[in-house]
Amino acid sequence: MKGPRHVQEAEQLLDKARFEKNETTKANLLAAAQVHATLAAVAAIVHTGAATKDQTHPWEVFGVKV
Repeated sequence: MKGPRHVQEAEQLLDKARFEKNETTKANLLAAAQVHATLAAVAAIVHTGAATKDQTHPWEVFGVKV
C-alpha cells in the first residue's frame, strides 16, 4: 500500500469511528487510522527526498513500500 492509499484508509476508518457506538471498536478503529496516517506521513517524507535510504530501511524490513 502506498502513501495516498494510506491517507484514504485513515479517512475511511475515521468516518467509521465517528458513528461507532461500541467504545472498544471505536478505539480500535482510531488506532488503525493512526497507523495509516503515520505510514502516509512516512511515505510523504520519503517521496520528497527528505529521508535517506538508511532512514527508510527499517520500514522496508516490515514490508512498508516507501
